[in-house]
This record gives sequence, C-alpha cells and structure tokens, in this order.
Amino acid sequence: MKKSLSALMIVLCLAINSYTLETNEKASSSVDFMKKDTISFSSAYLEGCYTNKQLANFNLEFLRASERLLDCIPEGYSGSTMLKGATWFLLFIFNMAGSTTLHEIGHGLRAKSYGIDFMLMEDMDDDKSFHKDENYFNFFFKSLFNTNRAACSADETEHLNLTNYFVNSGKIDELDNFDIIFSAGGINNNTYLAEKISDDIHFKNSNTKFLSYVSYICDLLYGAMYDKTAKKFGDDPYNIINDFNLKGRDDFKKGTISDAGIKSLFLSATTYSFFYSMFTNKPMAKPYGFRLPDVFPYITTKGMSYKVVSGYEASKTLNLIFGFESVFGKEAATEINLGLNHQISIYTFPISYKGIATFGQGLDLELSCLTPISKYFDIGLGCEIYSVTSLMGQRHATTNMKEGTGQSKNLFAFIQYRY
Repeated sequence: MKKSLSALMIVLCLAINSYTLETNEKASSSVDFMKKDTISFSSAYLEGCYTNKQLANFNLEFLRASERLLDCIPEGYSGSTMLKGATWFLLFIFNMAGSTTLHEIGHGLRAKSYGIDFMLMEDMDDDKSFHKDENYFNFFFKSLFNTNRAACSADETEHLNLTNYFVNSGKIDELDNFDIIFSAGGINNNTYLAEKISDDIHFKNSNTKFLSYVSYICDLLYGAMYDKTAKKFGDDPYNIINDFNLKGRDDFKKGTISDAGIKSLFLSATTYSFFYSMFTNKPMAKPYGFRLPDVFPYITTKGMSYKVVSGYEASKTLNLIFGFESVFGKEAATEINLGLNHQISIYTFPISYKGIATFGQGLDLELSCLTPISKYFDIGLGCEIYSVTSLMGQRHATTNMKEGTGQSKNLFAFIQYRY
C-alpha cells in the first residue's frame, strides 16, 4: 500500500511539474490525444479497490509498452534480427505471465464479491507450503520469473460461513452458482483481456502487431486449451462441468468451452486483422465506418454465452459502440450493449468521455471521463455499476453477490502518461 501511494505521489509531482512548463494542448492539435499509448496509475490499483477491468487495463498497457520496446531495436545491422527475436520471445513470456496473474485474480475477485477472502499462490504443489500474496502487482512481477503454476484459493473458513448463509437463508440453490462463478472467473478474465486487446486495436486504428495478435489468440483460446487438458478436480473446466452436472445440466460437458473458443476465434474480425495489416500495411478495414464484429465466449451460470462486439466510427472524435451477449439453450438470456466514446472541446479544452450501458438481465453502466493537464499527462474519473443478476455482473461485480440482489458500485480516479 505504501509503495503504491509513493508511486502515485511521484506521478502527481511529475504531472504538476509538467503542467507548469507546458500549456494545455489545443483541441485542434489534440484530436487523437485519447488514442495514444499510455502508462496509468489508478486508485483501482490499490489493494481492496481492485476491479477486473482496471487490472486488465494494466496488462494491456504492459503489452503496448512491450511493443514499443521492440520498435526501439534498430534494424539493418548484423545480429539485429536475432536480438529482436530473442527480445520478442522474452516479452511474450512476460505477457503470458501477466495473463496468468489476471486469470488468478479473476478467481479471487469472484470470491471477494461474495465476501470471501482469497490468496494468490506461487505454487500449488500440495507438498510445499503456499506463499500467500493478495497484491496483484507483487504477484504479477513474481510471475515474470516463476515457471511454477500459479493458483488462487478461497478462504475455507469464510467459504464454510458462506455455505451456512445459503443454507440458513433458504438460498441453498445459489451455492452452485458461487462454485461456477468462482471457477469460471479465471477463464472469463482471459477472455476479457482478449476483448480489450481487440477493442484497443480497432479504436486506435492501428496496424495489428504480432505480439498483440499472439496475445489476443492465447487469451481468447485460454479456456479452450485448458478444457483440452483438464483431467481432475481443481482444474477449472473440470470443476465447472461438475458444478453444472450437480445442477442437473448435462448439456455443459467436456468440449463445450473449447468449442466456444474455437468458434469465436474464426468468427472474429481481429483474428484476420494481422494478415490484413501484413499484406496492406493498413489497419483493419471499417466498411462505411463500421467495425467488423468480434465474438467472445464467456462462462455464465446459465451456460456458455457469446458476446458480439461492433461499432461505428462517426467521426475522428466520436465512436459508437454496440453489441449483444446471448446464452442459447436451456436457460436462454440476452443482453444489449450500447455506448459511445467521444471527445469534445470546452473553450478549446479537450475532454474525452466514454459510456457503455448494458441491459437485458439487469442494468450495468461503465462511465469514464479524462482531460489533459499537460502535453503528456491526463487525469480522469470513472465508475463501474453492475447488477449482480446480469451476465456482466457475474464477471465484474465486486460486492453484493452473496445477497443476490442490488448493485455493485466502484468509483476510481486515475492519472496517465501519454507517449
């Protein structure tokens, strides 16, 4: 906590110093300020304030910084190709370690949403002592140099208390939902990171680079690869299938998760964007301004869902966002997503804001607003509001899941460096 606060103070001091030396960018010259790569510090990075989406943003920024580092390696001299290849492989390993960390915190934050404490562990070998760590960033950087398989465990005492709560309150049927939500939290976080990488590529109209592309593929297929190898209790897909069977659902079986991942891969425009960029040296095409759709598979308590994401670039400063998420089969459900990402100027002072509303199984809202305070620094505020009954809420709510009613609300502030 102290380290995080110290880092925040350093960034704030840099921003204030930068503000005194430089004037604010004028709107006419800062149309694309919101499309720059960034390094952020968010209040949602502090222990006790974590949200899945803000932590995924850290992973995305780490990925983008890795690509910028690769761009700095000069070409055209003896050994440059070998150096770039070795650096690329090392950075790929680092980013996959980041995906593992996001996967494990996905389990942890689902437990937290039910009021259960969790611990991130560097080693899941039963014959060795567990090394407890609840700090995402400590665990992230440890994972960069640790080849052992990571794990996340819910506190057994609090888990028992949760079971007693469900029994005593007559909500015993909801206990199975906890098991599914907890077990699916990791794979769903990987899928969300793939979605975020895809959104970033399309929003910034940037060529799809190989590191981003491979990371997108690996995160999108994380569940599919896990499903193929899961053989025992403790493996997420095995647990999820078992939990659905306990609910009397025999339609969710081995292969369900992997089939959904592979279908989504081939139905998504981002899958083909790297090759499009490679042959045309251009970003993925947007016919008449429309973003070609992408599909992402999520695990919900109702079954496997498919989220379709698209949008429309109305102008350089206005992007409309739309899509839907549907579960097919015995417990069919659908949610609609509508939103926008817009930059405006108030007295030549640029402000960028984003809002997304999701409705159908409840009402979810994501809002954020940021403005430059200098040539390189922005500050902003954001909030995430999720209904605990919604498909989105199952993945991202941070409170009230035990009660099964109400909304989860998170407010955060952030400062970011543009480069």
